[in-house]
Amino acid sequence: MDLTQYAGMGVFVIIFLKETKGRSLEDMDILFGSIDAEQRKMDVEQKLAEEKGIDDKDDHHAQHAEHIVETQKK
Repeated sequence: MDLTQYAGMGVFVIIFLKETKGRSLEDMDILFGSIDAEQRKMDVEQKLAEEKGIDDKDDHHAQHAEHIVETQKK
């Protein structure tokens, strides 16, 4: 590869790739669209509830189902 190809790749990275320095893996999921912020929040709340010994799986599933329905409406 010659210098112009490396320069071209550098310009591409600077212009088109998103800054990820200082972001958590959870933020990266949201940033790159693999999950939305609302779903991430529900997953975290579910995990915290499990760790505290609270069994609210039915409530979580109901919230998730509502989220899917609302997402499909958009």
